[in-house]
Amino acid sequence: TTAESTDLACVHMPYFGKGFIKQVQISPDAFVQMALQLAYYRLFGSLPQIAESAHTRQFRHGRTETVRVTTSDSVAFVKAMTHLDQSSAETKLHLLRRACVTHVELLKEAMNGGGVERHLLGLRRMAQELSLQTEALDAPA
Repeated sequence: TTAESTDLACVHMPYFGKGFIKQVQISPDAFVQMALQLAYYRLFGSLPQIAESAHTRQFRHGRTETVRVTTSDSVAFVKAMTHLDQSSAETKLHLLRRACVTHVELLKEAMNGGGVERHLLGLRRMAQELSLQTEALDAPA
C-alpha cells in the first residue's frame, strides 16, 4: 500500500516555526506552500500542479474555491533556490516574500468570490450534460 511504502522522518526544530515566520511577516500557509514546491522540485526536477482550497463561507451556501499555488513568482523563487551559487541571499528572500504575497493575494481573491475554478467546473459539467463540445472548457489546465 501507499502507507507502507512511505518513509517519514520528523525533525523537531524548536528555533523555527510559525512564530518566527510571522515575526518576519510572512504568511505561515504561504511559507509552507513555497517549501512544498521547493522540496518537490528538488526531488523530481519539475514543479507540481498544486491546488489549495479556499473557503467562501462569507457567502450564502458558500463552499470552497480552488487556488492554483504554482505561480510565476513561486517558480522564480524555486529556481533561484536551486541555483545556490548564482543568487544572493537577499535576492532569494525577496523572491520568497514576493511569492508568498502573491499566494496570499490569490487566496484572498478566491475567498472573496474572485476565483474561477468552480465557475469553469460548473460550465464544463453543464456543457457535458447538454452534449456540447467546448474546446476552451475541455483544454487541460
